[in-house]
Amino acid sequence: ASAGCPRPAGVGPILAVKLGEDGRAMEAAAALEEQGVLVVAIRPPTVPEGEAMLRFSLRPQLPEDTLNQVLATLEAFKRP
Repeated sequence: ASAGCPRPAGVGPILAVKLGEDGRAMEAAAALEEQGVLVVAIRPPTVPEGEAMLRFSLRPQLPEDTLNQVLATLEAFKRP
């Protein structure tokens, strides 16, 4: 939520972060991949137009600095 994305409901290792536009999701996924973070951009036709998202698969041993890096990157892609 601090990065401007709605907080996902539920608990579990899969975290979906809605970004809206397809291009925004693809750019965010590419930026994270450059940093060594593997994330999948989900976009139409898998989701409705305008509801593109990133899907993360988290693990308990995720270093806090990695999480902070992801949040900082998402900040750059939050909705206007």
